[in-house]
Amino acid sequence: MNQRCFRVSEDGKLSELTGAGSLAEAGSQCAWIDVEDFSEEDLPGWLASIGFGHRLARSAAALKGRTRVVSNEEATYFEFPALGSSGIPERVPLAFLCRPGLCVTVHRKPIEGLESTARRLAMNGELSGNDTSSLVAALLAGLSARAVEAMEEIRRMVLEMQGLMDRDPDDVDIAQIHDLSHAIRTLDAVIGERIVVLDRLRLTTSPSLNLGNNREFLMAVSDAQYVDRAVDRIETRVSHLRAEYALHQQDRTNHRLAVLTVLSAIFLPLTLVAGIYGMNFEFMPELSYRYAYPIALGAMLLLGLGMIGWFRSRGWFD
Repeated sequence: MNQRCFRVSEDGKLSELTGAGSLAEAGSQCAWIDVEDFSEEDLPGWLASIGFGHRLARSAAALKGRTRVVSNEEATYFEFPALGSSGIPERVPLAFLCRPGLCVTVHRKPIEGLESTARRLAMNGELSGNDTSSLVAALLAGLSARAVEAMEEIRRMVLEMQGLMDRDPDDVDIAQIHDLSHAIRTLDAVIGERIVVLDRLRLTTSPSLNLGNNREFLMAVSDAQYVDRAVDRIETRVSHLRAEYALHQQDRTNHRLAVLTVLSAIFLPLTLVAGIYGMNFEFMPELSYRYAYPIALGAMLLLGLGMIGWFRSRGWFD
C-alpha cells in the first residue's frame, strides 16, 4: 500500500510529510493522505486505525466506482470517478473519506488530476482555508480541470482529423476514429457520474464536510457542466467524421467499380472479334490473306483506344 501524506499550512500551502509518523506530524493542522495500490485486506484495518468506521473502511476497500455519498456527524464518504494518467482517457474509481482535519483519497491507479493539484497547492497555496472542506474542494477543482484538459485535447484531435479528411481522406485511419469515439464515451461516462456526485455533495452539510458555497467547489461544478456540454458537441463531430469516412470509402468503391465497368466495356468488342475469328469454319476469306493477322490486331487496338478516348471524354476516369 503506497501512501503520501500532506499537511495544509495556515497560509493554505500544501507540504508533503515523510516518515512513519507523518500523520502525527500534521498535528492540529488539516492533513491529506493519498493511498494508491492498496490491498483490500490491509486497507480497512488501517483506515479504522486513523478514525474511520469499519463500514466506510470496507466501502473504500471495495471501491466499486458507484455514485454514492454517505455522510454522518463523524465522517463523509463518497466515490468520485477520475481520469487516469495515461494519454487516452481511462476511468479510475476514486474514494474520498473525510472527517474534520483529515481527508483520505483511495485509488488503485495513478490519477494525474491529484498529482497536478498537489504540485499546484505546494507552489501557490491557493486553498481558501485550513480545513477539510477547503482541501476537498481544491482537489475536486483539480480533477475537474484535468477533465477540461482531456476534453480540449480530444477536441483538438477531432479538429485535426476533420481537416485531414477535407485535405486527404485517404490518410484517415478508421482505427483513429474508433479510438476517439472510445475516449469520448469514457469521458462522457465519467462526467455524467461526476455531475451526480457533485449535486449530492452540494446538498450535503455535516461537520465533516460542507462544500455548498465554496468557490473551488463551484468551479468544479461549472467545469463538469462545461465538459458535459462540450462532449456532446464533440461526439456529434465524431459521428459526422465517421459518416464522412464511410461516404469516402463508398465513393472509392464506386470509382473502382466504374473503372472495372469501363475495362469490361473496352474488352467486350475485342472479345467479340477474337471469338469470330476463333470459329472453325472452312471458308473464311481473311484466313488466306497474308496481312489479315496484323490488320486484325491493328483494328482491335484502334477500337480499344477509341473506346478509352470516348470514356475519358465523358469523365469516367475522373
